Amino acid sequence: MKKILFSLFLLFLTSCSFFGAVNVEKSKFNLLEKSKNFEIRKYSKALIIQSETEEDYKASMNKNFRKLFKYIQGSNLDTQKISMTAPVTMQKKISINKESLIQEKSIKGWKMSFVLPSKFNISSAPEPEDKSLTLIEVPEKVVAVYRFNGRLTKKSIDKNVNILKSLLQERDIKVISSARSAGYNPPWTIPFYRSNEIQIDIEYN
Repeated sequence: MKKILFSLFLLFLTSCSFFGAVNVEKSKFNLLEKSKNFEIRKYSKALIIQSETEEDYKASMNKNFRKLFKYIQGSNLDTQKISMTAPVTMQKKISINKESLIQEKSIKGWKMSFVLPSKFNISSAPEPEDKSLTLIEVPEKVVAVYRFNGRLTKKSIDKNVNILKSLLQERDIKVISSARSAGYNPPWTIPFYRSNEIQIDIEYN
């Protein structure tokens, strides 16, 4: 009977994730503004584990995800399993224009990051076995966000990055980072129910 109940519970969790439910710890923030799909948030400081590649979007996504997932599954010096969190972020590698981050020169490759559970800090997080992975402390910051549904593809990211940048230009809000995509759902979630975002760090008064 216990095995049956456990199987039904797993089936329930899986079916929830099919329809967009997010059952993991999410990055903490305070909502400062909201209008339709646009939000401005103040994020708490966080610790991320980051992987970089010099390949195209699809290859980078797959390769980076495998490396980061191995890390949280115990491929670290403490052989410690770490809970998955949301979102998973992807960001183009760019050559920064100090005058205006609206105009960016892309470099080949992408960066992907997992946010570690809030119980970790730079001292307590296990070191990755894969030396190409980097633990990074991210300070408190204000972030402009544009929310959308569907698959996270290069095309959908580029389209929604342009929408968010246009909104920020209209309001004369200063951009202080390149854009990144943020995905909240596992790959088996039905595309219509997937929650995605474009995020850009900003100056905000």
